[in-house]
Amino acid sequence: MANRTFKTASNPRTTCAASFGPTKSESIIFIVTTPTTYSIPTDGAAGRLLEVLDRHSMRTAHIHVMVTAEGYRSLTTQLFPRADPHLTDDTVFAVKEDLILDFTPSDDPKASLDLKYDFTLTPLSPGMTKGWSHTVV
Repeated sequence: MANRTFKTASNPRTTCAASFGPTKSESIIFIVTTPTTYSIPTDGAAGRLLEVLDRHSMRTAHIHVMVTAEGYRSLTTQLFPRADPHLTDDTVFAVKEDLILDFTPSDDPKASLDLKYDFTLTPLSPGMTKGWSHTVV
């Protein structure tokens, strides 16, 4: 079920966020549009800072992921396609080598590309009821 949508000038198609329930196999397969590079807003303080730093405003294409499971620290991260031209100069410095992935041609007639990634969650420490892990490589 989608819980949020937005559009950008460079990608007028709707981009959705979705949440999925638990599965018996611990695997989830879903179809998304291929992520695209986009510009962060440049009309405010961020734009002035980028201008002073002589930096562009382009974000590397990415897929946001948040994985949660009872008894484990929640994980929030991003996955980046290797073919993106802004891998080495993402304006927010978010690209990490372990999160750069190859999107491969798909055999599924409903999809053009496939992406596989295994997420590992950290068990909560004794006495903890919740916690977050953010990707740090």
